[in-house]
Amino acid sequence: MPCTNETPPTCSCRQTLYTLSNCEMPEVRQYDGSVTRRFPSLRKYDTAIAMNARAMAARTRYLMVLAAALGDLAVFGIFVAVGGTEHGVGYGGAALRTALPFAAVWFAISPWLGVFRVSTMMSVWDTAWKIPLIFLACGVIAIVLRAWLTDRGLQLTFTLVAIGTQTVMVFWWRAALALFARRLFGSG
Repeated sequence: MPCTNETPPTCSCRQTLYTLSNCEMPEVRQYDGSVTRRFPSLRKYDTAIAMNARAMAARTRYLMVLAAALGDLAVFGIFVAVGGTEHGVGYGGAALRTALPFAAVWFAISPWLGVFRVSTMMSVWDTAWKIPLIFLACGVIAIVLRAWLTDRGLQLTFTLVAIGTQTVMVFWWRAALALFARRLFGSG
């Protein structure tokens, strides 16, 4: 069926995709002399799609980092709440003495070590080895900072319980986030 100029073209004519072989498409000569037919340039649409994809990726990254940070804060808060109820300590003072040093050290050091990269947050394998190692290092620094801020000595049992429990909690939270992100956004 020949092309007419009555309506705007869908390719280079108004044929449907099913009869695209009959459509008049521009010919391109190859180096070997053969002739191929090409779709008209969709460069402006490709650019718009790429810009939209970049904007979506930036929003996705922002939401992933925000979710990870809020979840990490929740882990510190849950640890303090459980410890406070277990030992009969008020939440306000315990939060300042315990959660604040851990949160401050975690959010000051861990971004530099790649904890908040989207590639780490979406990879269960990276989560499995990076999060515990980085949290162990941050936990030791946080315990020393806590001892210095509260003018108390280092207590071995508290150190082991605090670092061990929060490492496990942060690991499982981040593993759940990685599995959810892989399920939601695909595996890579």
